[in-house]
Amino acid sequence: MLKNLLYQLYFFFSYLVGFGQSADLHTIAPLPPELAECSGMIYHQPGQKVVYINDSGNRPEIISTDLDGNLTQQYCLPGLVNTDWEELTTDNKGYLYIGDFGNNRNRRKDLVIYKVEADKVLKGQDDFELQEIHFSYEDQRGFPPDQEKRNFDMEAMVHIGDSLYLFSKNRTAPFNGYTYCYRLPDVAGEYIAEKVDSFQTGEGVKESYWVAAAAFRENPRTLLLLGYDKVWMFYYFNGTRFFSGKHNVLYFNSFTQKEAISFYEGNKVLITDEKNSERDGKLYYIELPEVLMDTEIPEDTSQADSIYVDASPRYFQDSISVSVYVSTKSSLLWEAFGTTGQRLHYGKLGKVEAGKHEFTLDTFGWTPGGYVLNILVNNKPHAFKLSKPIKRDNYKPQRRE
Repeated sequence: MLKNLLYQLYFFFSYLVGFGQSADLHTIAPLPPELAECSGMIYHQPGQKVVYINDSGNRPEIISTDLDGNLTQQYCLPGLVNTDWEELTTDNKGYLYIGDFGNNRNRRKDLVIYKVEADKVLKGQDDFELQEIHFSYEDQRGFPPDQEKRNFDMEAMVHIGDSLYLFSKNRTAPFNGYTYCYRLPDVAGEYIAEKVDSFQTGEGVKESYWVAAAAFRENPRTLLLLGYDKVWMFYYFNGTRFFSGKHNVLYFNSFTQKEAISFYEGNKVLITDEKNSERDGKLYYIELPEVLMDTEIPEDTSQADSIYVDASPRYFQDSISVSVYVSTKSSLLWEAFGTTGQRLHYGKLGKVEAGKHEFTLDTFGWTPGGYVLNILVNNKPHAFKLSKPIKRDNYKPQRRE
């Protein structure tokens, strides 16, 4: 769990792999203080309310608000423990599933999913039925495994048919960008989670490509995987082979610790993020594009065969130098983000032919501070951490490794 996401953003920011587009993130309301570390959420249609959980370090509670963010329920479930609650989902038989499977260090052996009666729990009744689904992963050998195999943290889960599907939050080093999909029965017992599929969300810094939540709807059949600055959208797939059909990437133009997602109504989707030192957590919505209803989606032809990008100096004042090599005709854009996650500066470098190209960005008017510069080659990002120091006489920045 990132306690200081704004600081992390200064070091890590890249996005928009493949066929991607922006999704406007509309603020609905700030979350109440009781939801400082919201880690899971569903929209509960019968009561027209939003139901949440918090992650580790908080009580084993179900918390609800109305659609204006007003607290309507705070119920501590007797007999349950919140080791690291990370996801909340539901089925069509009236059950809630609480995923106590957060596993940052990949060493837990007490992974469990709690299954409870939604109607009773959402009324604060203590006589609800409790089922416990205990499990381990079929391919985990060490606790923790070697760093390059640490892909057993979990924050995303959906329910389909008679099964639960879990999607891993990748913590491999070096980071390889894969989320693994595991399947479990939805009834109490002890199981070995079956690894059924995988998908590479992207290669780069992990904070921009790991999976923090999931949501599923039946009609039209759609799976969403949530990241901190984007959502991966899968559709036109067969059965539960989520990664066998089409996929799209929707970029929020905002980087915060988003850890909960739920379908709402129509093409609208609810999203929350956690509170940090600068701002309260919020409840948002986005609207999925109508491309989901189309029968033909253009193939992504944006990837160049060979790309090299560099930006310097690390500590700049009046300008930044950018070098780009491409092996095919390409379109070049640039944008710079501050430590709050907002895009502060952007522009076009233009369309270029194959070969090496040099550019200079005028940064004379930029405010001193940390930046993440993205150079986009045919929408594929190349991110650089740069800093503009406060200008002083005889100032010589110290190199930091």
